[in-house]
Amino acid sequence: MTTSQPSSKVSERPPQAIYYPAITYDYHLKMDPDPEMGLGLVANRKIKKGELVLGDSIEFIFGDVREGDYLLFQGHHKASKKSCTKTPSKMPVTRDMLLRNHGVPALIDGEICWRLEVPGMLMNHSCNPTIIDDSHDACRGESYVSRDIRKGEPLTYNYIKQYYDRGPFF
Repeated sequence: MTTSQPSSKVSERPPQAIYYPAITYDYHLKMDPDPEMGLGLVANRKIKKGELVLGDSIEFIFGDVREGDYLLFQGHHKASKKSCTKTPSKMPVTRDMLLRNHGVPALIDGEICWRLEVPGMLMNHSCNPTIIDDSHDACRGESYVSRDIRKGEPLTYNYIKQYYDRGPFF
């Protein structure tokens, strides 16, 4: 399938930065020693079952991801100190990264775009997750604790259930 482009040359835009909090009241970013796992979210406090977490999450829509776009981790020095690991200051946002970090393709106004939720996109997968999304409403971005979580325990999500049990949300 081809798409028509305007005859005038599309102007280049500077790389776009998406601000991502590396440390909050609920979590901090931590680099896992296993390179397959990469960055993940870890609880900063004891969180009770049923409690709302990531309530201030934001969903981004990317229509034109380009090389050079990146996530800018605010507070990465504090997150590094808290986790005793090296939290990077930024992470490239490429189409490959969107696929690896659970970006969801969406058809919006006839264009294929990518939906990506910050900070949830960096939760690692678990078949016994600590975080669930009962509403299944990607625009609200609300997540709840499925069981009591200890301070320092990873915040995880069952991506298989999201995409296959209830189907994709686009």
